[in-house]
Amino acid sequence: MTAATGNWREAGLLRLATLLWLLGASGLCALGRFHSALALTLGAAVAIVSALWLSDLVGRLQAPRAGTISRFDWKFGLRAVLRYAVIALAVYAAVRGLPAEVPWTLAGL
Repeated sequence: MTAATGNWREAGLLRLATLLWLLGASGLCALGRFHSALALTLGAAVAIVSALWLSDLVGRLQAPRAGTISRFDWKFGLRAVLRYAVIALAVYAAVRGLPAEVPWTLAGL
């Protein structure tokens, strides 16, 4: 598998996740279940941010070529902390603000 093929598959999975979220949230809104759609959106946002972070992490863990320096720096650490903060905020908002819609949050994940 080449790097281009891996990026294509990754982009395809992210597009599929976005499409499923869009269909689910639209369907729930059409049925008048706006709180459920919001909970699904928060769960999907957490899942997509997590997938992007894991993709970045795996890309950085690839074997370095001879003569290259390590690509871990303070920016990578700061982004990891900020991603965890976004995930924690979204999950907290979903559970605290929409306690009856936790199953939809899990469906979004």
